[in-house]
Amino acid sequence: MYKPGDEAVSRLDSRVASLRVRQPWGDHGHWFGQLDSIRLEAGRADAAQLIRSGDWGSAALRQPPSPGRTPMHAHAQGRALTVGYDADRWRADIGTTPLGFEFAGLAAGLDLKGRVGSADWGVSLAHRPVTGSLLSYGGQRDLFSGIRWGAVRRTSALLQSATTWRGLEPFAQLEWATYRGHEVLPNREQAAAMGVDWALSRGADHYLAVGPVLRLRAFDNNQNHYSVGHGGYYSPQRSTTVSVPVQAAMRGTDLSWVVRVAPSWSQSSTTSAPRFPTRADLQAQAAAQGQGTYGGSRGPGAGWALQSTWEYRMNAHWTTGFRVAAERSPDYAKEQVHLYLRWHEKPQRGPVPLWPSTVMPHAGV
Repeated sequence: MYKPGDEAVSRLDSRVASLRVRQPWGDHGHWFGQLDSIRLEAGRADAAQLIRSGDWGSAALRQPPSPGRTPMHAHAQGRALTVGYDADRWRADIGTTPLGFEFAGLAAGLDLKGRVGSADWGVSLAHRPVTGSLLSYGGQRDLFSGIRWGAVRRTSALLQSATTWRGLEPFAQLEWATYRGHEVLPNREQAAAMGVDWALSRGADHYLAVGPVLRLRAFDNNQNHYSVGHGGYYSPQRSTTVSVPVQAAMRGTDLSWVVRVAPSWSQSSTTSAPRFPTRADLQAQAAAQGQGTYGGSRGPGAGWALQSTWEYRMNAHWTTGFRVAAERSPDYAKEQVHLYLRWHEKPQRGPVPLWPSTVMPHAGV
């Protein structure tokens, strides 16, 4: 995954190698284990660069150093282990965030789903790392004060429901989440989404649909900065997004693919925020220097998202796949590429599945 941004601060280049084992257990389920080796690279910057930007650690309080100081290399490397069970109506997992990062801990999730009459329902509980930046994912150490901060964890509850009505598939979601990190101001998020999927054409070997979606999000406070006390993740106080995804899927005997394109329009706003919300001593110094507050922002913007997955069965035991995804909005940009190779103990016969099952890093990078 690659996300552009300022060197050693908001830029992120992540590389992940995953090994996953999945075996049947019981009548309708599989256990799985996954090992992810993860390297995060945010780039290099010397102290003078960080001080000029003022939006990292305690750099806003410092004076430019003498020339020749060694540049800071912002990076992290670690390994995360996960085990879990996947059944028809539920899924559970537990594991670690990458050991070797500035901070490490537990990650876990539980998904339940069922059906009442003609409506499908789902409940998801999760405790996961926030992977939007090196600071939010693994944490960092301030070059100037030695303070360690970041490593934000999101604890969430998601409720969702969907049904079928006159050829349409309306759905709705509600989500609540808390965000906590080391030396980071706690945060809360409320989100809701509603939309409808309309299948324009559906068959055993193809699917074409369009589905407008309305999404609403709100955070208690603005944590989209990188100074001590902030988490380095996008957290607008109000955000409204309307998107119109178009999705197409097709398969042959050995090849299947899915393409999803989603143009969008959004209106978002962030409030002003103290520069050092968890440290009264640093905040007092910043206020005395006239740098105590980050300004807010407000405005509309257009964006888009693209995702495509291709999977090819080379023979009865080996499958290879490729996934590419990209997102663009006024405040966000990201690209992802995944390559995977899967070995099946049981020989695979007949046409491949219409929907490719991508091997993804458990941490969600």
